[in-house]
Amino acid sequence: MPEPKLEKEFELTCCQVPRAALMISLLTRKLQVKIMTVYKDKMVADIMGVLTLSMAECEPGNRPKDIGHMPDLRIKLIIQGSDSAAAMVELIDFFARCSRQRILEKKGLEKEFILKWRLGLLAAKTICRIAKKFQARLKATIKIVYKDKTIIVGDCNEVAEINNTDSDPAYLLEELGLMPGSCIKLAIQGPNAEYAMEDLTEFLTSGPSLGRCPVAGCSSTLAPVCYLDEVIVYECERGHSWEIDRTRPVEKQKLQPSKFGIYGKPSFDKDFPNKA
Repeated sequence: MPEPKLEKEFELTCCQVPRAALMISLLTRKLQVKIMTVYKDKMVADIMGVLTLSMAECEPGNRPKDIGHMPDLRIKLIIQGSDSAAAMVELIDFFARCSRQRILEKKGLEKEFILKWRLGLLAAKTICRIAKKFQARLKATIKIVYKDKTIIVGDCNEVAEINNTDSDPAYLLEELGLMPGSCIKLAIQGPNAEYAMEDLTEFLTSGPSLGRCPVAGCSSTLAPVCYLDEVIVYECERGHSWEIDRTRPVEKQKLQPSKFGIYGKPSFDKDFPNKA
């Protein structure tokens, strides 16, 4: 009796191909199936080979710099084996999630924030540093909008150009003079934008709600000055240092005197100067 055989066409982006390859590998180990890939009537030994074929179709002078700018792909998967029906169900679910992600990438994410603290130079540099990490790794375009001003803090094409001019995004953010209570909008577009939004949301919503130094008689505003794996350090305009523990749940985070310099200057890492 011949083994059951199922076929179905799917769409995905070039950036999603490695994830699809991993999914197919897991299914072939878990289930009694063999999964073959067909791209434009060509049988491909491995789904990763689709990237090679797709790149070869581009004119040498028009090839994108990275796969994030390649057009979407349409492939056909042929599933053969006793567990072909179960494998097809899991693949349909996987590619449905890929489809939702493609829609999200094109539409992008936007979120508004009410700042809890003064956005000084060090806070601006931290935002740009987080944005550059995602710009390089996920090819995301990250912008901050305040009233009628838009500042690109991370873009896979434009960041290098910006950094070669006097228009450093960190200094442009600082020049906005944003104080506690200011409303900004974060706009992110690109593959896996939700991961960039998650990290930047943590930073932009961190810290005390009033944005004021807790020291008696000191009413100056706090600003983030150091962003580390375990803590975020804040400093007021009079030099009092405080921190919150990033390893604790948000609802349990409390402002406490900083171990990086109680009521004095904190110890900055090499990426930061000594003034906010």
